[in-house]
Amino acid sequence: MTGRLEELATDRLQTLLAGLGEPETSPRAVQSLAVIDGLIEGELDRGDDAGTTTLVSYRDGVMLRVVDGRLSSVVFEVQQNPQFAAFVRIGELLAGLRAPIDLAEARELLGEPPVSEYHNDKYLLGEVMVWFTYRPDRSLQRVGLVIPDPAERRRLAKAAVTAPSSSRRTTVEIADEDGILALVDPATFRHHVPDWDFDLLTARFAEEGAAQHGLVWMTGMHGYGQWRVEFRTRPSRRSAFRDARGTVEVTDGRLQLVTYGELTAAAEEPTSVLTTESGRDHRLPNGLYGVRLRQLFDPGSTDPAEDEAVFEVVLTPARRRSVTASPFWWEPAGAHG
Repeated sequence: MTGRLEELATDRLQTLLAGLGEPETSPRAVQSLAVIDGLIEGELDRGDDAGTTTLVSYRDGVMLRVVDGRLSSVVFEVQQNPQFAAFVRIGELLAGLRAPIDLAEARELLGEPPVSEYHNDKYLLGEVMVWFTYRPDRSLQRVGLVIPDPAERRRLAKAAVTAPSSSRRTTVEIADEDGILALVDPATFRHHVPDWDFDLLTARFAEEGAAQHGLVWMTGMHGYGQWRVEFRTRPSRRSAFRDARGTVEVTDGRLQLVTYGELTAAAEEPTSVLTTESGRDHRLPNGLYGVRLRQLFDPGSTDPAEDEAVFEVVLTPARRRSVTASPFWWEPAGAHG
């Protein structure tokens, strides 16, 4: 379960990760140390003890370990403690992460961890374990990077694979020309509507919503728009302008975001495949899901900035089908021609 963490990892962090496990004098390890030097104000003090070398800056909240001549781990203390000052530049390694931050907020940003134990959330990023330690008050204390031993790596990799992909937040960017979006099961959504017009399409959208094949909604903004759709297992703490609820059934391991333009093009083709741009799938296990659609911006105020034009799609396993009043937030045909 690394997708969200990979999105947040900056070039600096990628360079730092590349040196872990390498001999201290190798080019990659030297580049990693250069990243650290660029992030701290002071110098790294060096200490040696029985094959382990410690490089530490107490004033900058950073400690590295070199074990048997190889760069083994890096720890950043993001909150001050009796021994270390706070490392204040963690956001330059993981975009959007800043202290103070509590466990719920951090998981909202990072996604759910494959393993969480003893106040530590553990993720696998390539060959490196990234862990986040929380205080008893659930605030983030430190971030660590380490090459795990083979058994630990296998444990993390197995946990990441067996956890459902829907347990993390994923974000999809989508642009449309009409202010209408849809989330459908492409294997079951009946998109062919011969001699279609707006009213016929609206009726078909309602039928497919009732059949749990997909949900369609209006954004409230006519004409070209760019949107961020965040898939989640629980809603964020951000306030919503409006929300709607329904259910959808996944039959082929994915849901797909679709624009109105793609739906009208598909309506004219009696093919069995709904064709969209790539990169708009959200993969998750087959089954019935409750859907809570949250629109975080007011379309009637001003054009939202790209980072504000957000729809949250909160997906949770459902035991029973519910009445789905899709399409949501619908307007008369005259608004869309």
